[in-house]
Amino acid sequence: MRFAYVKFSYVYVVNESQNVEYKESFSEKAFQTLSAFANTEGGTLLVGVADDKTIKGVNYTNEEIERLTDQIVGKLGIYPSIRIEEESGKDILKIEVQKSSVPIHLSGKFYKRVGNTTRLMQPEELRDFLIKDKNWDSLTGDYKIDEIDDHTVQMFIKRAIKAGRLVPFDEEDSLVDILQSLNLIIDGELTNAAIVLFGKNPQKYFISAVVRVIKLKDDITIIGDKPVTGNLFNQAINVEEAIKHFIDVKYEIKGELQRTEIWDYPLEALREMLFNALIHRDYFKQGIQTQIKIYDDYLWSNNAGTLPQGITLE
Repeated sequence: MRFAYVKFSYVYVVNESQNVEYKESFSEKAFQTLSAFANTEGGTLLVGVADDKTIKGVNYTNEEIERLTDQIVGKLGIYPSIRIEEESGKDILKIEVQKSSVPIHLSGKFYKRVGNTTRLMQPEELRDFLIKDKNWDSLTGDYKIDEIDDHTVQMFIKRAIKAGRLVPFDEEDSLVDILQSLNLIIDGELTNAAIVLFGKNPQKYFISAVVRVIKLKDDITIIGDKPVTGNLFNQAINVEEAIKHFIDVKYEIKGELQRTEIWDYPLEALREMLFNALIHRDYFKQGIQTQIKIYDDYLWSNNAGTLPQGITLE
């Protein structure tokens, strides 16, 4: 791929920012900057300008610019816009890069822009960056159909049909047919969601898919600690029972000897909190368990979840 190069007059040199970087000459760090631009929001690299915006100038022929373009394409796999512009009687090389739809690496390393700096992505950042457009639920793995707990599936179907959320299945439908209709089998393979929702032992694959219910006297004194495993349906049931074990209940007798249970917290609110903790967890994040801490005067829930990318609290 070849480009036509034209000399333009007078480029306005702005301050360095997330989208603008200066280099006195083109070096390996320039490749890092272009990679970072492509991985962030795109940007412009001005070669021949010092950090203090002093115009140093460059001296490139069209052939040299073509070779530089080939290097950028070869090393990064991106196609920049390159041209010579003039400032204060000197030539500046202006390289513009668009945001890439795929991650761009330089020799196996990924860079990003933070303010006016180029930084190497750390392992956790890189993992999040590489999977940011992937849906964990629909990823498939080397799972076997006999790892699915048919009892849990049937329980779910009965409840969903009763609630009007699901059309009844044909009695002749197999477990595979049911999971396929629920989009829990893709291209003949079970999804992560199938294992976490209905698996006999999801923790075999996802060791952090555990809820710890902890009773504390203060921030360091643990009175009781109950880890809850199993699939999400079993966790929803067993975590609620664990919470009820650690909180108080009183009874009121009304009417014709009807006993009413009054818990420290409304059970509907506890269930809503619990379902949110389970469903909105980021299952990509390993090594972090969902926790519910119960103190004498309040209850605290935490999971490895964040807002969807691009959404802020504001």
